[in-house]
Amino acid sequence: MRTLSLVLIMVPVLLWSGLALGRLPLSPAQIWAALLGQGEVLAQVVVWELRLPRALLAFLVGASLALSGLVMQRVSRNPLASPGLTGVSAGAALAVVAGILLLNTGVNLTPWLAIAGGLCAGLLTLLLAGGRQLQPTRIVLAGVAVTALCGGLTTTLLLRAEADAGEFLFWMAGGVAGRSWPQLVLLLCCMAPPLLALWLTRRNLELLSGGDEMALSLGLKPARWRAWYLVLATVLAASTVAVAGPIGFVGLLAPHMVRFCWPGRRLPMGLSLLLGGVLLMSADLLARLPGTAQEIPLGVMTALLGGPLLLRLMVKEKV
Repeated sequence: MRTLSLVLIMVPVLLWSGLALGRLPLSPAQIWAALLGQGEVLAQVVVWELRLPRALLAFLVGASLALSGLVMQRVSRNPLASPGLTGVSAGAALAVVAGILLLNTGVNLTPWLAIAGGLCAGLLTLLLAGGRQLQPTRIVLAGVAVTALCGGLTTTLLLRAEADAGEFLFWMAGGVAGRSWPQLVLLLCCMAPPLLALWLTRRNLELLSGGDEMALSLGLKPARWRAWYLVLATVLAASTVAVAGPIGFVGLLAPHMVRFCWPGRRLPMGLSLLLGGVLLMSADLLARLPGTAQEIPLGVMTALLGGPLLLRLMVKEKV
């Protein structure tokens, strides 16, 4: 309960910090006045159009990635499984870039492209890892191969894009800077169905994470339910790519933070969701610390934080 209470306290603290910090620092009085629609017009624009949607979007992106990583780790029984290491994020990014550059698709189709690309990449990873006879030790190795393939194809497309390459490269770095309310609403709409489905079938997820034999003894069909949960996890992760670009390591870090804070118990989805949001909000604040000449891309910041942990986990798990 202490962990949950601490995380719940950190959410409004980080949200308030996100409103206060930036190139134009705002005092508490200015923030309150802006939230109430009073005070300076500039402060109102900064709070309502720039910082508030950015902070909320960072929380939602982190929460979605964390829950996606938790589900992947449970159903695959591999502690290294995550959207960034199973090819899902790379496949979603490839589909978005290919759709826009080759098919001239509109912005409205970006979420569908990301989800389709994530599902295709996830399916390829699953097949390479053993399909119905899923081998947990192979899922990350297969995911790394799929990620490398998708990354190479994406780079090839960007090299051919010429004039549009700079804009895509900025998007590929990942981040919530410049995003506003439309992207926030879009992500909420994409997250809602998978979240509801996971909540309604959470008992089956617990049973499946205990192993196929336990699931079979209780009347579940492991292969079918595993595929179902991987689809839900892929939709959660791919939808974040559509609005914020590929952001790595959050889906890996958050579930392990839950295990550290909640040892010897079932891993609660709610705590993982909150920790993911807190983690990405913190990374976003670090990425735009006052005094830095240029803002660090959020994807780069999460890589700097998550890279050492990934190496430690790979050595520990001998993957």
